[in-house]
Amino acid sequence: MKIETKYLKSDEENAKAYKEGSAGRYKQTKKTTYQKKNKIKKINKKVNKRTATKKKNQLHVKTNQLNDFPSNWCIFLCTDICQPGWTYFGVYCYFTSPACASWLTAESNCSAMNSDLVTIHNQEENVFIQHRHDGDKSWIGLNDRNVEGSFVWTNKEISSFRFWAPKQPNDWNNEDCVHTLGAKHGYTWNDVPCNNCFNFTCFTGDDSIVDL
Repeated sequence: MKIETKYLKSDEENAKAYKEGSAGRYKQTKKTTYQKKNKIKKINKKVNKRTATKKKNQLHVKTNQLNDFPSNWCIFLCTDICQPGWTYFGVYCYFTSPACASWLTAESNCSAMNSDLVTIHNQEENVFIQHRHDGDKSWIGLNDRNVEGSFVWTNKEISSFRFWAPKQPNDWNNEDCVHTLGAKHGYTWNDVPCNNCFNFTCFTGDDSIVDL
């Protein structure tokens, strides 16, 4: 019986074909792996870029917050300057009342703590104090109880800073004491009757500061 051998490959040829096939598959696998790696790199690059942008935006927000209160770093860092329950800002220690009182009672409470109803010297301090009351109305030391229309601070300090609301003060219904109106009214002030009940802020630059 005659066997056709022209289509049969030798072992050497089969080995060569297998080797070439393996090499082809290896090249294809290597190419696919390279493409996947490149794809992953591109994805990671996009993710890193988004993360960096997000962090940059967060930093920008924090920076703006610090710029709003240039002295507020000390709110967090100068924790040992004031007595417990008081907050340091600028060059003073402040006490924010937990409950409302009439203006005279507020003044008396501050005096009992060797302090005064707050005197406001600039807009930075004005905004800080009102933020301490979460933007609600609060008493400050300004009043014209002695001479109508002549507003003075309870500690007799000379501070020309004023931030009246439009058409204020107007002394409507015997209004001799001043309170802040809060963030919704642009941190402005208004004169009201002294027997109204509002939270208040005491401040001192001496007695409530701890010797370091």
